[in-house]
Amino acid sequence: MELPSTEILLKLYRDLLAARRVEAELYSRQGNLAGSGGGAHRGPGEEVIPIAICNNLTETDCIHPNFRTFFCLFTKPGFSLVDVVATSMGKVGKKNVWFTPDNGALGSSGTLGEPSVRYVGAAVAATIKHTKDIVVFIQGDGASNRAPTHEAMAVAAAWNLPIVFVIQNNRYGMGTSVEKSYNIEDLSV
Repeated sequence: MELPSTEILLKLYRDLLAARRVEAELYSRQGNLAGSGGGAHRGPGEEVIPIAICNNLTETDCIHPNFRTFFCLFTKPGFSLVDVVATSMGKVGKKNVWFTPDNGALGSSGTLGEPSVRYVGAAVAATIKHTKDIVVFIQGDGASNRAPTHEAMAVAAAWNLPIVFVIQNNRYGMGTSVEKSYNIEDLSV
C-alpha cells in the first residue's frame, strides 16, 4: 500500500481542523437553532474517520454520516462548507447535505439505524446499473445494535453489495455503555 503524499496529508489535516472549528461553532450556537430543523451533537475526535472516507469518495458515491459527524461532509466531492453550515442552521443552501441524491446523500431518520436499508437499496442500484459507485453507511455503536442495521448488513453480505458499514464506537449509545449493550468486545466481527 502506498502512503499518501505530503499534499494529501496536509489537506486531511486542514480538513480536520476546519471540521473541529465548525463543530465547535455549531455547538455553541445550538440554542439558536431550536425549531430550525438544525441541531448539533458533539463528537470531538470522531471526525477523523469520516474525513478520511469522504476524501476518497467520488461525487456520486453515497454516504450516510453518523449524526455526530455530518459536518464532515464538506470534504466529500460535491458538497461545500457553506452547504454544511446552511443545512445545520436550517437554511436553504445550494445543497442539503442530508438529502441531495445526485451527490449521494439519500436522507436520514430520527430513528438511528433506520436509513441503513435505504443505503443498501443504493448499493443494489449500483450493482444493477453496473456503476463503480460505492456506498458508505457510518453509524455509532448504538445504531449498530438495532434490527434494521442487522438486516441491512445481512442482505449486503449475502448479495455481496458495494457497501461498507462503519461503526464509530464511542462506547455509549444514548447513555448506555457498550458493555451493557453487547456481549462481545469487538463490534467489527
